[in-house]
Amino acid sequence: ELWNEHDLGNDYFKYSMHNVKAGYLEEDSHYRRPIVYHVYHDDGFELFDGHLYNKGGWVLHMLRHQLGEASFRRAIKAYLERYREKEVITADLERTFEEVTGRSLARFFQQWVYSGGYPEFEVNYAWDNEHNMAKVKIKQAQKVDDLTPCFVTPVDLTFTVPTSEEAAKDEQTTETRTISMQVIVGEDGQVEQSFYIPLEREPIMVRFDPNGSLLKSLKFERSTKMLRYQLAHDPDVLGRVEAAEALGEQNDDEQWIKRHPYCRTDGRDHGAALGHARQISAYIDHIGHHQQAASAPQDPARQVGTDSCGQSAAAHHAQPRRHRLRGNHQRNGKQRRPQRQIAEAGPGHGKSGNAGRVVIGGAADQPWSQVAQKSAQA
Repeated sequence: ELWNEHDLGNDYFKYSMHNVKAGYLEEDSHYRRPIVYHVYHDDGFELFDGHLYNKGGWVLHMLRHQLGEASFRRAIKAYLERYREKEVITADLERTFEEVTGRSLARFFQQWVYSGGYPEFEVNYAWDNEHNMAKVKIKQAQKVDDLTPCFVTPVDLTFTVPTSEEAAKDEQTTETRTISMQVIVGEDGQVEQSFYIPLEREPIMVRFDPNGSLLKSLKFERSTKMLRYQLAHDPDVLGRVEAAEALGEQNDDEQWIKRHPYCRTDGRDHGAALGHARQISAYIDHIGHHQQAASAPQDPARQVGTDSCGQSAAAHHAQPRRHRLRGNHQRNGKQRRPQRQIAEAGPGHGKSGNAGRVVIGGAADQPWSQVAQKSAQA
């Protein structure tokens, strides 16, 4: 994934990690265990499941965010050099990171590696007009027990506010500034906390974990107007997807979303893409180039495609790893081809179709024609 971030850009990386998370969450809905695990019930196939691979990748992703890019890379380099061609255990990784960064990571590893589950956040936002203050209530709704803790973790919050009273009158204003802050949740076992943030004006967009750097599920109550603004103006791909999903759950006006340039479809599957926006994650996998009408300016955009079997590549990779590795495993009543046969299907497998495309526009890290060309050559 780090190479994809370098090669294809930050948006591609973020959405790829979004799909990796979806695979883990789907598997966790069937059974839950820690990453470090010593009891096997399925002939050792737990070694290849989403708890180990998908969640393990997310643990490194969270470490990278919490430690910072430079410290993370120094620690990874030291770990690889120290244990090259040697057997290792998880404690070796933890010890190396602590020595290089000078930070204690005992609680981090205890929560994310030696315990199971993830925080299930329910967030509520309200604005106190009298005191010019935003209230954000954060609740961890997961069942806290011996396996799953109340997670103590930093969480980033951002508030986008208009720069002037005149700008605040325009619902689609771009004259804004973003105020960022970080809060710590879960301390002393508190599963519900409220934070009060004084702001100069009422925000037009509020984001919780805006960089998508925390493994979690999120239910975030916001007004339809705020979500529409986020869909239209959030520069972050995850923010636009989050807004589309939330508007879909609210059964927001489909015609408004169709007209909007930041959430488009090719006209063949508006119901699935918009009326049930939660399914966007199952469709969006592939980044390509979307050409607007000749009269409109060209805009780099994201496209989704389905493979030759009629299944999106994202849906395939979101499947728990143990199910993808086992040859003739039956899933949802359908016989799945062995992984080897999928690999032998040729380099074009998963990239040929484009039915039901969903396009979510955004700034490009490089010309999308190059991305599409690379994808076609892959």
